[in-house]
Amino acid sequence: MPDIKVEDHIYVPNARLSDEKYPFALRKVKVLELSKRSILVDDPSSSDSPVWIGSSQVHKNARILILRIGDGDITNEMTLLNPISKSILQYLRLLVQDENALRIDLRTVSELKDIYRREASGYSHIVLIGHGNVKGELVFSAEESMTGAVLARELSQLSGEKKKFISLCCNTGFAKFARDFSSAPCCELLIAPAGTLHGADASQFMQTFLGYHFLRGYTAPVAFKNARSNVPGGAVLKLWVNGMTNKR
Repeated sequence: MPDIKVEDHIYVPNARLSDEKYPFALRKVKVLELSKRSILVDDPSSSDSPVWIGSSQVHKNARILILRIGDGDITNEMTLLNPISKSILQYLRLLVQDENALRIDLRTVSELKDIYRREASGYSHIVLIGHGNVKGELVFSAEESMTGAVLARELSQLSGEKKKFISLCCNTGFAKFARDFSSAPCCELLIAPAGTLHGADASQFMQTFLGYHFLRGYTAPVAFKNARSNVPGGAVLKLWVNGMTNKR
């Protein structure tokens, strides 16, 4: 169970509540009571009828930060990176309120560090959209790249909170990048492609993953498994936790 206490406010799938007209997939509610595997929450649309919800279906935080890392190739950014990031952000508008999803474009390591220092503490999920190379590096430009180990060290120093990272950058699911990154204090888990991932597949996977995770209330590993199985090209994606990955 997440670290949740009575009187906390958490996010739950709105499908478990009584308001069918509420426009978003997740709703913020108050914790009334805790049991071993369930949480009693208030129902904002029916104050006299609190609801028991499985603890695996709730989110202590459900805010998503999309970091689109450009490499200076304007054509590439316009035809690939922008469509991916915009499509994911627009899908998120159907799942969460506007203040729970943010897209930021950047091109340098210094920009990444500055943005992460200012913004990361409020977010539970970090989506990386950019390029990775076969050397196990996240690429910012021809002159600037970072290994998974270095990136993890930098981000861990900037924020002590563990995040769920979803990288749509090619090759970042290989051990050269993912093993060190997923072992770092900043990382709860890492989902990333071990190879190349077409832009359309990247967008579709991310939307499918978010649908299972937020709309259906699946845990991140279960949502990953379902999305991976139901998206063309999904087999290239790997889930890493504490330096270990799924083998299939």
